[in-house]
Amino acid sequence: MLSNTLPASLTLLTLMAQAAAERATRACQGSLMLQSCSDIAFQSAPATRQIDFEAWPVRGDDAFVTIAAFAMTRDANGVQRIAAHGRFTFTTIA
Repeated sequence: MLSNTLPASLTLLTLMAQAAAERATRACQGSLMLQSCSDIAFQSAPATRQIDFEAWPVRGDDAFVTIAAFAMTRDANGVQRIAAHGRFTFTTIA
């Protein structure tokens, strides 16, 4: 039987892309389009349901911006861990 539930990694990737898009919108003027994502890595399944996202511009100009996004969670001992990370490049739409 097939399920319509998204795998945890796909849901996490979608949320990371959303965090990156929100950060890219603050870094660039105008409309943006996701051009590429790279260096995507999933470290482990989150130990808790609480996931925090960080997104930082790492390079860009008037035509594009690349955002590094991180999904952070805490392990069973309460230590903060990176659950996933990746780079998302957005281009401006004229």
